[in-house]
Amino acid sequence: MQVLVAKSIVSSGSEWRRLVESGAVKTADGNKIDDINFTPTEPTVLKIGKKIFVKIIPK
Repeated sequence: MQVLVAKSIVSSGSEWRRLVESGAVKTADGNKIDDINFTPTEPTVLKIGKKIFVKIIPK
C-alpha cells in the first residue's frame, strides 16, 4: 500500500510485503490481510505488528 510508505508508516514497499507475508497486518476485527495489493473500499483500521494502528479512509 503506497499510502503507508508515503506517510512513513512503513519504510518501504519491501517492508510492507514482508509484514503482509509474515501475517503481521490485520484489520481491527482480526481478519488477516494476505494480499500485498490490499485496497480498502470502506473506512478500515489496520493493525500493523503489535503497536501500530492506522485508519484508512478511501476517497
